[in-house]
Amino acid sequence: MVLTGIALRIYGGSQAGGLNKTPIVSIGSLQEPFVPQPPTLVDEEKSWIIIHAQDYTVYALHTKEYNTQEGLPGQLLICLLLPSDQRLDDKDPFSLLNTIQEHFAVQTTVDGKLPTTPVDSSSYANLLKQYKLTKLARPLPVMKGNKAAAFQPISQTQLIALMRYSNYPVLTNISRLEIGMRCQSTIAIPMGGSQPQRRNHPNLENLPKEEKEKPRETVQPSKTTKTIDEDWIPEEAPKAKRTKVNVGKKKKWLTGILGTVAIAGLVALLWYFIPFGKTTQMPQEQHTKANTVPEVNNSSPQKDTVEEDTKKEEAEKEFERETTKEEEGKRKTAVTSFVSDGIEYKYADPTTSQLQEWRKKYHSVCSRKISNGNFDIPKEMMVKHPCLVYLVLNSKSMEDDKERQSWFDLYPLMNTEQINKLYKILYREKYKLEEINYRHSNK
Repeated sequence: MVLTGIALRIYGGSQAGGLNKTPIVSIGSLQEPFVPQPPTLVDEEKSWIIIHAQDYTVYALHTKEYNTQEGLPGQLLICLLLPSDQRLDDKDPFSLLNTIQEHFAVQTTVDGKLPTTPVDSSSYANLLKQYKLTKLARPLPVMKGNKAAAFQPISQTQLIALMRYSNYPVLTNISRLEIGMRCQSTIAIPMGGSQPQRRNHPNLENLPKEEKEKPRETVQPSKTTKTIDEDWIPEEAPKAKRTKVNVGKKKKWLTGILGTVAIAGLVALLWYFIPFGKTTQMPQEQHTKANTVPEVNNSSPQKDTVEEDTKKEEAEKEFERETTKEEEGKRKTAVTSFVSDGIEYKYADPTTSQLQEWRKKYHSVCSRKISNGNFDIPKEMMVKHPCLVYLVLNSKSMEDDKERQSWFDLYPLMNTEQINKLYKILYREKYKLEEINYRHSNK
């Protein structure tokens, strides 16, 4: 299987029946059959696979976010195949896989359901043309084993690094590496790329045959179980451990002081109320006062204490009432709509009818604010959907003008439902950004 560029295969199917053999999307030529395989060890909503073969490298994304046409739980496998001696120049495979999935959700799915037949792949080809390959300084190790292994990164940053620079000798001992953010690791990878060590707890090689064939459930690692070797723990981790120990010492020290203060207070009270057999002779004046019958005071200390507690409780309740009124007032006066560049955004998650109303209201406004500039925008899109053109041109989630142009290129291939989906995604993004800007400016 010799690749001269990026190849893409997208497979769909039901979770019960498995992936279909015929891909939904097929880009690039493969000289030998490619057999897709979903994760067998990682049971999560979204997970990834890495395979280093002799002539190619596979980076795959597996997700269960879609249903079949019959409404049954489905699965999707996006396989990105690169020549073994090359890598993506300005993007990591993890980010590109996510971009392809977003494109698939808007362009290919209908009501969140997977198509049953192959679709036109031209839009995906235009998407991949934006990404360039560069030569690897050091070739990736070929996976020559016959057992899969699972790995749990402790952050998304490590996931990105692993999928772009997965140059670890340990990978030669397995057939493919399955990655999940909550899976139970069966392999350890050192941070610095030094010679890794196998884990002591049972892995695939040590499992009985029936356990190998049994589907593995997702296991949340306990606090006492390490999912990676100590060599792969970030530098901040020792500081965290020391802080935890210091906090424990501080707690013990503080407890000791509080205990001493409590004992001292108890001794003082006993000393005050109990004479301890003292026979100190009082002066005549004090003796007279002592023999005088005191006036009856109806307000005993106990009663005063009860009244004080009652007053405190009433004051606390009054404070809570005032606080509640203040919070309710803030909620009533909270800003739920935002105006930017003369356009109002007042729906955090708009319905289709609300979006249509918004498009009609600002149709002429957006028409005046947009221009072709350096973009090749379809005339029909400029006339019918100027608000969509405006949202694409002003989207912060699109990395550069190439990505914006790709959406303009896709417009002639999109149906009404796909256009509405794109409207909704970009509108929600704009609303969220304006909400964040408002909060920052009113701190």
